[in-house]
Amino acid sequence: MNISQRRRALVSLVVLFLVSGSSVLYILLKPTFWLPLYAKPNFRVKDAQTHVPLVLRVAVISHALEIERRRDIREYIFEGVPTESVTLEYKFIVGNLTSFSHNTRSLLGGSDYGADNWNKTGIRISSDYRPSKQVIHDLLVERERYQDVLVVDSFDMPEIMGLKRFEALNWATSKPASEYDFFMTMDTDTFVRFQYLSDRLHTHHPEIDIDIPYPFDDVAIGYWQNVYAPDTQVWHDPSGFHDWFRRGHEHAQITWDSVAIHHIDGPRMKELRERPEFSGEWSDS
Repeated sequence: MNISQRRRALVSLVVLFLVSGSSVLYILLKPTFWLPLYAKPNFRVKDAQTHVPLVLRVAVISHALEIERRRDIREYIFEGVPTESVTLEYKFIVGNLTSFSHNTRSLLGGSDYGADNWNKTGIRISSDYRPSKQVIHDLLVERERYQDVLVVDSFDMPEIMGLKRFEALNWATSKPASEYDFFMTMDTDTFVRFQYLSDRLHTHHPEIDIDIPYPFDDVAIGYWQNVYAPDTQVWHDPSGFHDWFRRGHEHAQITWDSVAIHHIDGPRMKELRERPEFSGEWSDS
């Protein structure tokens, strides 16, 4: 490499550094929320008299020990969704807490759905965790009180979470498709604006441009789609479905278009529910 080539290479590196540095600075300076009134969408249903609620079946993939997170989701997401906009039927899909000390026995008293126990597949995951009697009591009380926790025949271990995804699909198809509009799954670190989702689906649909990004998204759902429903089309809507700003691979600012916001905890769910721009989307706000 001669002197001229070295100079050109050095200039290119400096320009690249300046460009990348300015991009990082721009991201750091951007606010988490961008909700100017002039950008607020004004959805108008063509015929209000024929507008019917969007009927959704929602499966929330949860760990049995996430009692507080399920409480947050009930309080900050599900409670108060206006029934004239959305009819919700939801279940928290949890696996069994398991003791490995005596031939792998269930601690939650059996499953609510599924005939076969995943233990019969030969899967064994050793664990030193032993839930206390108080934890088991709290789980049973929650299950009895809310009637929205669905225990499936799967160990509640991260390594085989995909099995719970399949059980969620089984639960979804336990009701005829004619009785609901859409089935969706969500994680316990996701905030969803269901009224706004209903408005979007009633007025316009995002462009359909990609398939499920298997295996980069959810492996279980992607596998199911590729094997059993290869012609399925999926909406890729990054402006509506994204991670919390500066968290996750597909992070974005929270705007009027944000429908589902991923990678957040209970306090941030509360913050979003109480935002003056969003609070009117729940009937008890």
